Amino acid sequence: MQYVVGRALVDRAVRLEHFEGDAQSDPTIRELMARTRARPHPEMADDSLLQWGAEVVVTTRDGQRLASRLDDFEHRGPGGLLMTEEELWEKSLTARGDRWSATRWCRCSSG
Repeated sequence: MQYVVGRALVDRAVRLEHFEGDAQSDPTIRELMARTRARPHPEMADDSLLQWGAEVVVTTRDGQRLASRLDDFEHRGPGGLLMTEEELWEKSLTARGDRWSATRWCRCSSG
C-alpha cells in the first residue's frame, strides 16, 4: 500500500506501467515509502457507502499538517464536480492499461 500511496503522491496517478519492470525501484518512490503509513480509515469501512473514499494527510518537515479527503471516487477531488461518463471510462481504461480511448469505446459500444 505504501508504494501505491507514494506513486500517487509523486505522479498524481497510479497506472499499470507503475507495476512493470523496475518501476518499484524508483529511488524517489522508495524514499517516500519509508516515510509513508497507510491504514484503513475508521470512517470508511468496507461495508459503508464511503468504502471507495480516501484521506491523505501529509505532515511537512516543519510540522504543518495538510489533509485532503475524498468520500467517493466519482468526483474530481474534494467538493469537485462529478466526472462525466467519458471521464470515468477514461480513468477505468487507463488504470487497466487499455489502449483504446474512452471516446472510441463509447462510440463503438453505443450503437
